[in-house]
Amino acid sequence: EEHDRVLATVLSVKIEGGLDAASRSDLMTLIRKQIETFKGREVPVMENGLLAAFDGPARAIRCAAAIVSSSGAVKDALKIGLHTGECDVIGRTYGGFAVELAQKIAETAEPGNPLLSRTVKDLVAGSGLSFEEHGVRSFKDVEGDWRLFTLR
Repeated sequence: EEHDRVLATVLSVKIEGGLDAASRSDLMTLIRKQIETFKGREVPVMENGLLAAFDGPARAIRCAAAIVSSSGAVKDALKIGLHTGECDVIGRTYGGFAVELAQKIAETAEPGNPLLSRTVKDLVAGSGLSFEEHGVRSFKDVEGDWRLFTLR
């Protein structure tokens, strides 16, 4: 089956347990609003959380920061990961390596502290954003070692 490939910065947001339905719903609304504000495109995913694709890595990072800063007391329920790479676009869904890696990075992230791959960091050099090294990780079923960073 023929599908498109696009280069995108993928923002994966996992919502951890411990929130009641109303809080979770409010949080999803808030996240969606930020995705829209930063011109991201929400991509349907199955599991607990949200996925968005951005054509600009700096906007994706600023969106992640805005999600955390606007989520107040529930920010500790959020684990956010970002990676830039080629995505397979099938209908409205995005798949492929970049999506999987962003999701794995999100799982690794500390709650309320977005984590991004070196790829994203390198692409925004000169943007005024600054980062702190978070170490090197390898992930099950993902090739290579990945140097990860948090926002300063």
